[in-house]
Amino acid sequence: MPELGLPAGASVRLTITGRADRDLHRWNVSVLPAAGGPARLTFGSWIGGRDLHQRIDIPAQDVDCRLEIQSRHHNAQGWADDRASPEEDTPDRLLIGFCNPSTRGARPDDVLLSFAFDTRDRQLAKEDADGQGEEENEPEVRKPKQPKARPPAASRSYLEPALRVAAKPSARPKA
Repeated sequence: MPELGLPAGASVRLTITGRADRDLHRWNVSVLPAAGGPARLTFGSWIGGRDLHQRIDIPAQDVDCRLEIQSRHHNAQGWADDRASPEEDTPDRLLIGFCNPSTRGARPDDVLLSFAFDTRDRQLAKEDADGQGEEENEPEVRKPKQPKARPPAASRSYLEPALRVAAKPSARPKA
């Protein structure tokens, strides 16, 4: 079962796409605290048949978490795990394809889960929040942790927790 690191304050837009000519699959994504404990959120659904495109937004969490990802297909014995394969891995997007390897003509992306990471939800430090001077009556603001440097793309795996996305500079002009 693939797992991804999800830093505190980062939200995820998850898009799930199924191929029209494939059997039904069942996908699940759970959001669990990185330090351990029960799932905070669990998402899942059937994909296939007439329902070939789904989208959910995973809200930002207040602690570092991990995403557990699973896709399964139905067979004579019940449900079996699909084979996972990374399709694309960039700093702000990850695509994981799933397929039933025993199906003739199976493609690695019969079911495709696309994770778009957004770190704009993180609270950034504000200078002089009340306009009375930088040191007077300012709220205590924690600056976000700097993500670890990512290894070169050739050595990076979608299973590594290094998928934490660096915050992008704001495009908004300063007042």
